[in-house]
Amino acid sequence: MRTRELAVARAAQSLGIPQILSTVSSKPLEGVAEAIGDVPALVQLYWPKDPDLAVSFVTRAERAGYSAHRGDAGHLPAWLARA
Repeated sequence: MRTRELAVARAAQSLGIPQILSTVSSKPLEGVAEAIGDVPALVQLYWPKDPDLAVSFVTRAERAGYSAHRGDAGHLPAWLARA
């Protein structure tokens, strides 16, 4: 079960389709970003109560190649899109 997210990322990469990864993924977002390569990917960020943890998630996503994407202003969770 712990390898499914990476398998989905590799499948998305091979088909050239985007993938959405949850904040509660069993794999680090950096590893999934590496497996998906240049295919667009989204990280669904469930905003934590701890603001430092939120900053950590966003910083890690940016370092992994994700960029900010503004979705529906009234819709939470927030989204980060990797182009």
